[in-house]
Amino acid sequence: MRRALVIYNRAAGRNRARRAALVESVLGILQSAGVEAPAVESQGPRLAAEQARGAIQAGYDTVIACGGDGTIHDVLQGLVNSAVALGVVPAGTGNILARNLGLPLDPLEAAKKLLSAEPRLIDVGKIEYDAGQQSSGSYFAVVAGVGMDALLMYRMAAAHKEQLGMLAYYAMGVRLSLLHPLPWFEVEFADAATGKTRRECAAQLLASRVSDFGDVVRRVTPNAGLHRDDLQLFLFKSRSRWRLWRFLISSYSRSAWKFPELELIHATGAVCRSVRDEDTKKIYAEADGEALGGLPVSISMAPKALKLLFPRT
Repeated sequence: MRRALVIYNRAAGRNRARRAALVESVLGILQSAGVEAPAVESQGPRLAAEQARGAIQAGYDTVIACGGDGTIHDVLQGLVNSAVALGVVPAGTGNILARNLGLPLDPLEAAKKLLSAEPRLIDVGKIEYDAGQQSSGSYFAVVAGVGMDALLMYRMAAAHKEQLGMLAYYAMGVRLSLLHPLPWFEVEFADAATGKTRRECAAQLLASRVSDFGDVVRRVTPNAGLHRDDLQLFLFKSRSRWRLWRFLISSYSRSAWKFPELELIHATGAVCRSVRDEDTKKIYAEADGEALGGLPVSISMAPKALKLLFPRT
């Protein structure tokens, strides 16, 4: 890493000064090691990808996303299928990708680790979805979801995330799991174990690239991994809000409760469609914690599409 552009997420209110000081400290670590490293503030979900593409054109060999998984997701869109590496400095709410890379969750310690990190080509997920008058798509490094988790992302306000952190997710998650109905949708996929195409009805789908989500849900897809060329699908095949709530409690407490309606499958993709036309506008999709669009949703893999910096062990 010789030339690295740091793209950092803006912070709200009183946190802006703290974020600016953090970025300056990260730059100090990089520059003291001889890395040419200016920083720019992310201009938002769509424009961060253009900022990353601009870094490619300007000859940078690395783009460092300083923020949470949403910031990484935004920057990722501009780096897929390029020779420029993506580095991660965790400074967000969940920091799931950093956790699964084995990076320290302290931003300054993570910046130090990046100095000796090695770039590896990995597969990334791709999700295509309905965005109103047209279909749209994006890449994801952590997870894509259809169902309750995506609704949660739609209902979350950025200001609440800044003020309450993970507590905001917990509070909204509890409210939705108790009050919001769980409509069915159909999931079609090729089971990697058998090679057969299957169709299942589900109320929640996660298509995961990582094994550790941390905090409440922890290891809901324990056999997923960034080193793999597929996804681990999490299918919750019940409309019972009580059963979903009980699953969340068991995940948090690490209880060994059995859930026959839960299935984990490896696959290279999935297609989600509504079962009833009236449910189409009630079912949402998300990727890496960013609310996207609605059904129909198609999830696939983009092979060796991203150069990602992994810390040396």
